Amino acid sequence: MGEMEKRDLIKSIPTNIKSKELVEKRREQIVIAAIKLFSQKGFVKTTLKDLAEEAGLSYGNVYDYVGNKEDIFLLVHEFVTGEADQGLANSMENVDDPLEKLKRMIHSEFELSNKWSGAILFVYQDIHVLNKELLHKLLRKESEHVKKFRNVLDACIEKGHLRNFNTQVLEPDKNNDRLMGHKKMGSARYYAVPNGECDC
Repeated sequence: MGEMEKRDLIKSIPTNIKSKELVEKRREQIVIAAIKLFSQKGFVKTTLKDLAEEAGLSYGNVYDYVGNKEDIFLLVHEFVTGEADQGLANSMENVDDPLEKLKRMIHSEFELSNKWSGAILFVYQDIHVLNKELLHKLLRKESEHVKKFRNVLDACIEKGHLRNFNTQVLEPDKNNDRLMGHKKMGSARYYAVPNGECDC
């Protein structure tokens, strides 16, 4: 999923507010509330009323920034993947050696898992609630994230840092259970730092 498609997804979320800054501020409040409540109660059992109260908004006010809970799920997913992408970008900055780059990327994933473990877990557990079109768009973005690791692993193999292996096995089979593959990846992220510790 390119940046243009990502922007189109966010633009598809309805809002009655003209101020872009206010929309971003309120949606961030809603996202933080959603991460807490979806992690505790699950997506299905959390109501928009619950989210409004946790975010410090009135029930009716929520509809000024989103149309439904599915929109909030999308916002949370974009928030987490944005954190992941930014973490990888920072970890690879000014690093040429692919092995060092790989180490820093893994460290970045551990930090993400430690900071947003609840959000990561519920996103992968409840992603099946999305409509088919939106689901495939989000899974495509996940595949792009995995591809960044594949590219660095391929570079490590080419440099002789790692034993040769087929890095395509990292990606779920597009002809099989792609959703299950991404759920497993999410679980791996969640359990990567069992005690909030990372020594990489």
